[in-house]
Amino acid sequence: MDSNMISEENLEEFTVIWLDSKSYSIDTKARLRCIINFLKVFNNVDDCFNYISSVKSEKVFLITSGLLNETIVSLVHDLPQLRFIYIFCQQKGKYELCSKRYIKIHGIFDDQEALYLMLTQDVKICSNTTSISFFNKNEKSLRHLNGTFYWYQLLRKTLLHMPQTHNAKQDLIDIGRKHYADNDKELMIINDFNEKYKKNEAIRWYTRDSCLYRLLNKAFRTENIDLIFKFRFFIIDLHKQLQNLYKNYIELLRSYDLD
Repeated sequence: MDSNMISEENLEEFTVIWLDSKSYSIDTKARLRCIINFLKVFNNVDDCFNYISSVKSEKVFLITSGLLNETIVSLVHDLPQLRFIYIFCQQKGKYELCSKRYIKIHGIFDDQEALYLMLTQDVKICSNTTSISFFNKNEKSLRHLNGTFYWYQLLRKTLLHMPQTHNAKQDLIDIGRKHYADNDKELMIINDFNEKYKKNEAIRWYTRDSCLYRLLNKAFRTENIDLIFKFRFFIIDLHKQLQNLYKNYIELLRSYDLD
């Protein structure tokens, strides 16, 4: 198995897996990581199956060679963490029947550019349907939910009362550069954020299609306190900017009432 990852913890929502008994190119790695940063590469079915089975909080996009697809697809197809399967091969017609038997197979490709395009489109669709959740879906009891809710209220108040320091921003920059090492696309965004970020632009940065949005959403959904703490200065700026927008909105409504 070749993991090809500097950070073994996936801080985002998605994982892309490349399964092929043959080697793959550096360019393939770079292109895939521009779409989904966390890439795992396997050259045998058993290791690939074991890894996908172990994934708990991410959605998996599996790219497999035609040679290995029939074995791996039957093993992993019904796993809830598996989102889509893509077959990359030289003979598309040879695997058409397989694609009709399994609904998660989202295409058979003999052209890498077409594969990258489909993967990009699917990731965007899945990103739009993934929302922040402050509660773990496995928590069923009302007592647990109430406890989690009050805990997050305490966390919010604690973060808002923490002093804004240069170290707070640097903590976020450092973890971003570590997690996205060798990912030129995301490193450019992180460097841009480091140089140009202003407190009154937090919403603009959050709504931008970048690692900031994905990391923060994952941190809250999985209740990753360490990562939430890394975002402390950004969360404070977001909170204050949203408060100001709400205040301006209320004042605007009152002005209409007076008229």
